[in-house]
Formats: sequence, C-alpha cells, structure tokens
Amino acid sequence: MSDTWGKKIRKLRNEKKETLQSLGEKAGMSKHYLSCLERDIHMPKISTVERVINALEHDLKIERRKS
Repeated sequence: MSDTWGKKIRKLRNEKKETLQSLGEKAGMSKHYLSCLERDIHMPKISTVERVINALEHDLKIERRKS
C-alpha cells in the first residue's frame, strides 16, 4: 500500500529540514492547515499539493493506480 499525500508531504518536509511554519510561509498556507494535511485530516486538492511540492522545491510525480 502506498503512502498518503500527508505522509509524502511530511517525509519531504523532514528531508528538507523545513518546519511547518517555514513551509507554510513558502506555500502561502497556515502551519495548522499543513499539519492537518500531514495527518490526513484534510484531503488536499491537486493544486494544493502542487503549491506544497513547489515550496519544497521538489518535482511532482503522480503515480496512477491500476484498476
């Protein structure tokens, strides 16, 4: 089973040694909202994921599940 968006975002943030506060400032989001994303309380829109990924200076790769 693959990781959720929240787990992927948290992993990337930790690898970049970013705090929720600093990432929020770069992505234009509150640290509370980012925390909720990382804990999978909110399901982000693709545009939100793109903003976070861009703020982390990472390439966005979307894997499609085979049905």
